Amino acid sequence: MKHEEVAHIAEIAMLKFSEDTLEGFADVFIETMEFMDRIKNVDTKDTEGVFHVVEKDMPLREDTIVEGLSQKDATKNTKSEKYGYFEILPFVE
Repeated sequence: MKHEEVAHIAEIAMLKFSEDTLEGFADVFIETMEFMDRIKNVDTKDTEGVFHVVEKDMPLREDTIVEGLSQKDATKNTKSEKYGYFEILPFVE
């Protein structure tokens, strides 16, 4: 992944990084993508699928209904609000 691509992703996510940190991210992204390619190429044809990797029975908690935030409370700390909703910056042309 090129430095410019990493910088673009950081900009979209509104994250600020030093140039050295961005260079480090590029290396990590490349390594991660190569690892994912290796995983995609693993032959799993004769492997039985699993739903849980841990065989221990996990108890579920009881659902409880709680009062949610009002629209005003939910948007009171946002950087940008429009018509009572979060204003999202367009990043896809």
